[in-house]
Amino acid sequence: MIPYKFAIVPEFAGFVILGYMTPSKKFIKEYIKVKPRGFSFHNVTQPTLNHLISFFKQNYSTIEY
Repeated sequence: MIPYKFAIVPEFAGFVILGYMTPSKKFIKEYIKVKPRGFSFHNVTQPTLNHLISFFKQNYSTIEY
């Protein structure tokens, strides 16, 4: 289990910010580009936020991530 949150910040228009805490208690902030076809994250476009969350949960601890 990994705690995470999404945020929308006016200074970063066109992006959603994903913040999460690693198991070693390090806080990570990542910027997700909002595009007409979905959310671009780690060079992969997910059609919905639910798909993006599933991708994140399945891949955050892998070397490829």
